[in-house]
Amino acid sequence: PKMPGDMDGDGVLSLADVVALRRYLAGGYDIDLATEAADLNGDGAADMLDVDILRKKIVGGYGEK
Repeated sequence: PKMPGDMDGDGVLSLADVVALRRYLAGGYDIDLATEAADLNGDGAADMLDVDILRKKIVGGYGEK
C-alpha cells in the first residue's frame, strides 16, 4: 500500500504531494495520482480536509504524525 499522503508515489512527503492533491481535487488537470493515499483522515473521501492534514504532516507539527 502507498504511504498516506504520498500522492506521487516517490516515498517522500513533500509540497509536491500537496500541490498534486489540490490539483486533483480542483479537477481539470491531467493528474496521475495515488488516490489510495489521498484519504488521510479515513473518512472515505479525498477532500480539502486531507490537504490540511497533509500540509501539517509535512511541516511536522499540530499533532500529526
